[in-house]
Amino acid sequence: MKNYFGLIISIVLINITFSQTPCILGDVYVSEGANKGDPDDYIEIVNNGANECSLAGFQLDDSELLEDFTFGDIILSPGSYWLGYEDAEGSFNSGLAGSGDIIVFADAAGNMLTVNLEVAIETVYGLELSQSFTSNGIGCYTIPTPGETNMDCFTFISGCTDPEAINYNADANIDNGSCQYSTISCVLGDVFVSEAANQGDPDDYIEVVNGGSVECTLAGFQLDDTEDLEDFTFSNIIIAPGEYWLGYENAENSFNSGLSAEGDLVVFADASGNLLTVILAEAMATADSLELSQSYSSDGVGCYTTPTPGETNADCFEFPCLLGDLNDDGTWNVLDIVNLANCILAQNCPDIPNGCAGDINEDGNFNVLDIVTLANCVLAQNCGGRVDDASESRLIIRDNRVSFEADGFIGGVQMTLTHSDGFSIEMTDRALLAEYITTGNETRLLVITPETDELFSFSGEFEITEIIVANSQYEVSVDLPLATSFSISEAYPNPFNPVTTMTLTMPVSGEMTVEVYNLLGQVVATLASGYMEASTYTLTWDASNASSGVYFVQADAAGFTKTQKLMLVK
Repeated sequence: MKNYFGLIISIVLINITFSQTPCILGDVYVSEGANKGDPDDYIEIVNNGANECSLAGFQLDDSELLEDFTFGDIILSPGSYWLGYEDAEGSFNSGLAGSGDIIVFADAAGNMLTVNLEVAIETVYGLELSQSFTSNGIGCYTIPTPGETNMDCFTFISGCTDPEAINYNADANIDNGSCQYSTISCVLGDVFVSEAANQGDPDDYIEVVNGGSVECTLAGFQLDDTEDLEDFTFSNIIIAPGEYWLGYENAENSFNSGLSAEGDLVVFADASGNLLTVILAEAMATADSLELSQSYSSDGVGCYTTPTPGETNADCFEFPCLLGDLNDDGTWNVLDIVNLANCILAQNCPDIPNGCAGDINEDGNFNVLDIVTLANCVLAQNCGGRVDDASESRLIIRDNRVSFEADGFIGGVQMTLTHSDGFSIEMTDRALLAEYITTGNETRLLVITPETDELFSFSGEFEITEIIVANSQYEVSVDLPLATSFSISEAYPNPFNPVTTMTLTMPVSGEMTVEVYNLLGQVVATLASGYMEASTYTLTWDASNASSGVYFVQADAAGFTKTQKLMLVK
C-alpha cells in the first residue's frame, strides 16, 4: 500500500512540475536588442504565439556555443515579453559588441534562431538606437522600447547637423560630414598641435596653432589621446593665421581625456580622418619645481619648454647634466656604473633620462672608456687614473676560453661578436660587472674591473667585429689572435669533379692548418700547414685520386676551427 501511495504522489508531482507547455521557437523569438548606450545592452524576447508557454531550457548567447545563459521556468503569456540586461540577475553575461554582434536563441532541443546586430548607431541628438526584429530575424534600427511594443523602423535623414554651417539641415538626424562654412576648412599640417602639458600648473592643456597663411575653420577636426577619436570634436572654431586654439582638460568646449604624466599621445585629426600624432614624453620639472610643457613643430618633433599656453612657444629647455650621475641622485655610485653599462649594451644611452651624464670623457660616444673612468672615480675615489695603468694588451683564445694579457691594470673590455645560431657564452663571475646582450647573431659584452685574466668561455664559432680595451681612463692597444680574424671562402665549384678552389684570408700572420677529411675522420689531403704571413691565399684540392662522396675541409688556427662540406661527384 505504501508503494502505491508513493507512486501516486510521484505522478502528481511530475504532472505539477511540467504542466506548462514548452514554448515553440519561432512563436517566441528575439524581438529587440541593444548593443550600446542608455539603456545598457539588453535582449528582449516576445511570445507571439497564441498560448502561454515556458522558456525552460531555452538558451541565449552571442555564439553558437550556447555557453552563456539558460532560461529557468520563465512563463510567457501571448504578447508578453522577457527582458534581460547584461550581467543582471537571471540574465545573460556576454556583452554585445558595439561594432556588431549576433544573438543566438535556441530551444531546449538545440534548434537555433540567429539575428544579426549591426554596428551601434547614435543619432545627432545623442540617442543610441536599438535594433528590432521580426520572427524570421529581419531587423532594423529603432528607438529603444525595452519590454514594450517595438517602434517603427527609424528613418535616417543624412545631412549637415551643425547649426553654424551654411548648409545646416534641421531635419537631419545623422551627420554625413557635408557641413560647409563661410570660412574654408583648415588644412592638417597648416594647423597642428604646437604645445601640450601633462602635469602641473597650468593644468593639462593642448594648444593648436594655425601656421598657414589664411583664416580657416576647425569644424569637424578631432582631438583624443588614442586613434579612436572619441573624445572631442571641434565646432566652427575660426582661427586666423598665427593664432591659437587653447583647450584645458574638462573645460567647456574642450577635451576630456586626461594626459598621463607618465607619457601619452595627442592625436589631432581633420574631418576626413587624416591624423597627426605627437608623443608626450614623461612630465618633467626643473630644479625649482617648474613643470615644463612640451612644444612641437608641424612635423611632430617636440622638446620640453617653459609653458606658454596660447602664446609663441619658448625655446627648447636645456637640462644640465652632472657627468656620471646617471640615476640623478646627486652623487656617483655603483648604481651609475650599472646604469651606464646597461645603456651601452642596449645602445640607447642618448634616449634614457639623464643619459647625457654617461659621456664621462665627453668624446661624443658611449662606451667602455666612460665606464672605466666612472668606475675609477667611484671605487678608487680618484678620477685622475692609476699609476699602474696598462698601455698594451693581447687577447688569447684557447680551449673555448677568451682571456687577456696586459702590462698593467685593465679597467674594462667591450666587444661585439658575430656568430652562428648555436653560439653560447658564459661570462666570468670575477669582475665588478660582466654582462652581455644577444640580438639575433650579434652579442655585445662588457667586463668591468676584471679580477682575473679570464673574460668568458664559449661554445660555437664567432668573430670579433669590435673591441675596446681600456685601463682606468684611456683605450689601450690590443693584439688579436689569428683565430678571431681569418676566414675561408666557400669552395667553388661544389659539388665538383675533380678540382675545387677556395680562398683563405689571413689579416695577421700565424700558424695555420687546412686539411680535408673523409667521413671516417681521416685526413685525405693537406692544403696548408705551418706559419703563414698575413695575406690572401688560393687553396686548390685536386681529388683525382679520391672516391666520390662527402668530404670536409677544416681550417684550424690556435684551436679555432672553420669547417665546410664538399661533395665530390665523378
